[in-house]
Amino acid sequence: MSWLQSVLKWIQLKPRFLFGMAVCCFFLVSLPDIVTEWAGIRQVVDSARGWLFIVGTVSAVFAFLQLVPPILMNVRVVRSQRAAARRLDTLSQEELELLAYCLTRNRQTLVLSLGSQAGNVASGLSQKGLMEVGTELQHVLAVPHTVPDFAWKRLKKRQHAIVEKARAGRDLKELGRVFQRLDYLVSGRDGSLPSTRW
Repeated sequence: MSWLQSVLKWIQLKPRFLFGMAVCCFFLVSLPDIVTEWAGIRQVVDSARGWLFIVGTVSAVFAFLQLVPPILMNVRVVRSQRAAARRLDTLSQEELELLAYCLTRNRQTLVLSLGSQAGNVASGLSQKGLMEVGTELQHVLAVPHTVPDFAWKRLKKRQHAIVEKARAGRDLKELGRVFQRLDYLVSGRDGSLPSTRW
């Protein structure tokens, strides 16, 4: 039974070790007779040629099988990031204002009350893949909301356009008042909302 445990430990090796083992086995199998004769390993290689081929093949297969899940995970992450980037053109006015606030204040993370309107808007952005909700509570009923790095880079490139969309025909003073209200909410001093927006 100990040989079975040894085989299982070998199978769980990292892909680079398995790949290296496969390369070594195939290298020894493919060596010309002149080279093996010169190195003094011809008899060993000839007698173990079948086993070297089997071990090399099995190592290559297990290395490939261990590489497949991370590759598939990366593909899923890239697809979800692209889908989130496409949603930048379908944001509501409140979502645009919150992102414009993050960009103008250069704040990638905001701590918002769960019941506040800003917290609800941030939760909506997290469902679209443009924010991530933290798991730890910063203080009573408030959690951090972070713009992921990939989205932050895209938003920074489009900062001017996003701020212009957030204005939506209003003057900068009115947008400034929205940002002041968000400053107040983010600071955690108030959870109430005096207006229908912020």
